[in-house]
Amino acid sequence: MRIRSTLIAILYCSVAAAQSQPDITALANGYLQAFREVDFDKMGTFLHDSVVFDDLISHAEGKPQVVQNWKDAFVFKPEYIRLDVREQFTSGHFVVSDVFYEALTKIQGKNVLVRAEVFMVLQFEGDKIILLMDFPDFDALGRQSQAQLKNEIRVKDNPNVAITMAYMDAYSRWDTQTMSTFFHDSISFKDLTAKDAFKGGKFEHEGKPNVAGFWNGIFGDQRLEFVDMVVHNTFQAGSYVMLNTTLSMILPQSWTGNAPGKVYVSLPIKTALKFENGKIISQRDFADYAVYNKQIQIQTK
Repeated sequence: MRIRSTLIAILYCSVAAAQSQPDITALANGYLQAFREVDFDKMGTFLHDSVVFDDLISHAEGKPQVVQNWKDAFVFKPEYIRLDVREQFTSGHFVVSDVFYEALTKIQGKNVLVRAEVFMVLQFEGDKIILLMDFPDFDALGRQSQAQLKNEIRVKDNPNVAITMAYMDAYSRWDTQTMSTFFHDSISFKDLTAKDAFKGGKFEHEGKPNVAGFWNGIFGDQRLEFVDMVVHNTFQAGSYVMLNTTLSMILPQSWTGNAPGKVYVSLPIKTALKFENGKIISQRDFADYAVYNKQIQIQTK
């Protein structure tokens, strides 16, 4: 009887602990719904008092400042906003969404309809958003607005896209030496989702030697049997290029505790590259390490 009571107590505590964890995916989608309703004050209810916001062209800290930033940005309040979530994953305290954005706004007496892709990165502390990063296709939004307001459009070739594809080609071959040739001397690299998932590792580096050393050190002298980086699509905004990718590989046995057999993983990664004078000066990666860890666990049982 005592054993049974103990087991019931353990199960109860486990269920209670699980129930106490906020469903950050549901919270993220509640935030997106408030965005669809063009209700900036309601969006603010999802924010931590110390939230930090970045969207490539603006920065705000603290809930009041972030809410005001939205209101200032939408000085012409849209008639409606459509947000379709095309892909979404939750990794640790992060929810990362690939969103199709559409808005109709009356500007200078004209109805202006714009559509663009946006990467939205939300980091939660408890049940509130502590970090909010948007990576929109501002170039597409600007071209569409300009064409409808002035009946003209100017499209300039962006050499950074071609450089990006060459960089990702080297990445897909795990040619770290070639990858480093694309780095600016002052490059900054951050993978906040990896930092969150793997507490013991260092996933923020500054300067070309340190970033190159990071990539070289991931696998060291271990030769990868298979690695592939697929770029599904890119979009650009000024000096930024955003990538929607999937990384697949067979992991070295040392990574899986020398488990028998081969362990194959495939995970989506959203990447934002910032360029200066044809070199990558900033790289931000956001990956689904929850699915990565699950794939390893299933194959190493």
